[in-house]
Amino acid sequence: MEQHKEEYQYIQRADSSLAGTKRPPKPNTIEKLPYVLINTFIIIFTVSDRNRVVLLNQYLYHRFARDVSGNVSIDTTSRPCGNESDLASSESDTSRVQRMTSSMIMNFELVVSLLGVLGSLFLGTFSTSLGRKAQLLIPISGYTVRALSILAVAFWDLPLSWLYVGCVAEGIMGGAPGVYLGVFLYVSDITPRNRKRTLGLALLEGIRGIMGSGINIASGQMIQRATFLVPASFTASGATLW
Repeated sequence: MEQHKEEYQYIQRADSSLAGTKRPPKPNTIEKLPYVLINTFIIIFTVSDRNRVVLLNQYLYHRFARDVSGNVSIDTTSRPCGNESDLASSESDTSRVQRMTSSMIMNFELVVSLLGVLGSLFLGTFSTSLGRKAQLLIPISGYTVRALSILAVAFWDLPLSWLYVGCVAEGIMGGAPGVYLGVFLYVSDITPRNRKRTLGLALLEGIRGIMGSGINIASGQMIQRATFLVPASFTASGATLW
């Protein structure tokens, strides 16, 4: 009987000590420094990504126009054309070049999208075990490979089929959707579960949209004034910066 009494008193003391222990309060504000850093990252990445889209479209058009017409000038403010001496022939060549460019871009997007489904599923499934750093580094690595492949093709004038190497790497590793997935998961970690999280995600998305719309114009002017190597180098450096 005395033994049971001592056990009961010991349990009461343990419960009282646990009740007196204060748990660390959950943060009720956005962590400012991590949030500023992730916004800086998303600005650089969005500018690099949108610049890559414009660069790839214009470069493919330029390459196909050169193959079809033999002589082409870079013009991003209006529809580029090849041999302007014969208007009918020029229109026919322009339509052909546009079809070839659209077809190759569609092939690239299909490769990246189909493989990207697998990459995004992997990243989403193992996001907790991988950690947030790996969640970002894996898709950034694939994106960097594609950016470097574009730079290599533009610099050494390689066959366009080499661009598929970058598409496969980006798709398998998650690509741009995987990067944005990691960014939004990271923001959800550093924001509280209230309206401030919604505000933080909304600001992040707003910054991404503003930077993306502005770079479309700037990238076209950059290509026109400095050929393709400068924007290709800019895209590759933006991808490898982080």
